[in-house]
Amino acid sequence: MSGCVRKIANFLDRKLTDDDVIRITDHCNVNQMRENPMTNLQYIQKYSKMRDGVGAFINKGKAGVWKGVLTSEMSAKIDTMMKPLEGTGLQYDFQ
Repeated sequence: MSGCVRKIANFLDRKLTDDDVIRITDHCNVNQMRENPMTNLQYIQKYSKMRDGVGAFINKGKAGVWKGVLTSEMSAKIDTMMKPLEGTGLQYDFQ
């Protein structure tokens, strides 16, 4: 994850110290995010319109879990939202 943090920082033209990278990767850990009131289900349900509260914002922390959570319509909407990233050099693969 630290390599990804550095890559994003580079893309944003930001300089990070090694301590910054450690702090960010710790903060982005799935277990930390589950405990963070700004990213856990309680906060999300309070301030958003989840599908009847089904599921959790922070799932299992494994690739591909989205396939069992998102409808085909939701997936198509996300694909549309990602179109502006084409040509930026940023890559994503949701397959």
